[in-house]
Amino acid sequence: MSAPSAQEFRWPPGPSRTTKPVSARPTTSRVPETDAGSSRSRVRETWRAIEDAWLAPRARSFANRAAASDWTPDPPRVYCPRCAESVGPYEADATGCSNCREQRLPWSLCVRLGEYDSLLRGAIHDLKFSAWRRVGRELGHLLGEAVVERLAQSELRDAELVFIPIPTSYRRRIGRGIDHSLVLASAAARTAQAPLVRALSREHRPEQWAVPPSQRARNVSGAFRVRRFPLNDGQVIVLVDDIRTSGATMRSASRTLRAGYRRAGCRPPRALVSAVVAVSSGGRRAVDAGTVVDAAQGSPGGGEFGGVEPRNMERLR
Repeated sequence: MSAPSAQEFRWPPGPSRTTKPVSARPTTSRVPETDAGSSRSRVRETWRAIEDAWLAPRARSFANRAAASDWTPDPPRVYCPRCAESVGPYEADATGCSNCREQRLPWSLCVRLGEYDSLLRGAIHDLKFSAWRRVGRELGHLLGEAVVERLAQSELRDAELVFIPIPTSYRRRIGRGIDHSLVLASAAARTAQAPLVRALSREHRPEQWAVPPSQRARNVSGAFRVRRFPLNDGQVIVLVDDIRTSGATMRSASRTLRAGYRRAGCRPPRALVSAVVAVSSGGRRAVDAGTVVDAAQGSPGGGEFGGVEPRNMERLR
């Protein structure tokens, strides 16, 4: 009878080579942490498929569209803080960019969600022409977050905010069934936990998109009236609109509000912020034209084109 062979010394000790490892069997009592989230996701996808197949929805919510296209709001670093035009690295600072640095703008800061591309264009049209308030509330919520983020990076981080919508005329509001800027401003104010004041009214004029770019400043000149003022001094006024193309509407509303403060003998706001959902690429051409006029006249003047009548713009082109 042969003697048993000595076992090989091993450190650290491990399972014997002759021992067959036992495979671990998943237990039914333990649920992975991701199962609950994936289950909810499957339920949402199922209901969305049912909705698409049986209810034929007219359009998806903005959140679904943004998720499908992997869209997020523009971070502050990709656009100018004064004119909200797209800029590259190191092309803009607190004084603006080469497009607006020499101008005297009626606002102190600009905030936007993005450029006027297909996604934001469709959402704005759904809000503006189809009276889809849910899309407006979603956009307003994102705009409120963008305003808070932008101000947190400036000297106005501790200021008291007041949101004021760029109003729609009563006739157009009745025709469309919605005041789209009011919907945006209301949602933005709730997100920023700030009051909303309907401080301006608007006279009915032709729509800006139907007016030649050279006549847009004249079209909105004198169209706004001051209805009321915010109650406290030293507030930061956030003017909210859906889109900025030439900037004529925002300029006219801003200057009307500032002039109203002066006429009433009230202390002017600490700062005025222009907040829009989208900026159209046409805005750069309009601001460039205004810069040429300002340089030629030597004064920023008033109105969209720096104190020069829009009809005289053709002479400078």
